[in-house]
Amino acid sequence: MELIVYVDRLKEGKKELFSGEISTDFLEDKNLFENTLSLAGEAYVSGDHLILRLRAKTTAKLPCSICNESVSVPVEIDISHVEPLEDIRSTFHFAALLREDIFLQLPKFTECQEKCPEREQIKGFLKAPSAKVSSEDSAGTQFPFAGL
Repeated sequence: MELIVYVDRLKEGKKELFSGEISTDFLEDKNLFENTLSLAGEAYVSGDHLILRLRAKTTAKLPCSICNESVSVPVEIDISHVEPLEDIRSTFHFAALLREDIFLQLPKFTECQEKCPEREQIKGFLKAPSAKVSSEDSAGTQFPFAGL
């Protein structure tokens, strides 16, 4: 499956449907993602705009924030994109759009098994949560939303 919409095929209310598995090579990081990405969606013209609606699913292999072991994290995204037809010649390549949205959905931190077994070893280095929420610190700086 190509990650291209042929706009001239969408005249007169026609839709282009996308469904299937594609290689994750277009994501340009072979070590970070599983080999395939499931993609489903549609593209159509409404007025003078191209409407693109996609749902993509894959799995990323990210390092655990505690022990640095590899953790498989499911990545699911829904994309709704509108592109003016005047900005498109005859084809709209959406690989870069899809790549950007997938990378934006990756979690910043991940932990293996929801509670990493190595967590107990670093517990002494973690800051204990404060029991009291104050709206003013010792220097007199105001934090008006601290108690929310």
